[in-house]
Amino acid sequence: MIDAINERDPAHRRSLIEQAFTPDCLYIDPDDEAETHDGLDELFARIQRQAPPELRFSLPDPVDAHHQQARFT
Repeated sequence: MIDAINERDPAHRRSLIEQAFTPDCLYIDPDDEAETHDGLDELFARIQRQAPPELRFSLPDPVDAHHQQARFT
């Protein structure tokens, strides 16, 4: 997921999304919500347009995953 958020090439980003998420995925954070591959692709593209080009997201802590859900900070 982090690789997909950081990827600026649209075709490669879409490929990463399709590898990491099921087609019926749901992403929720305090500011946004996205459903399906199309929704994630649009969300990640919008995040990149709003952020400085040098910004790179990372996961400082392990992902907490259970019951087909994942949570991270």
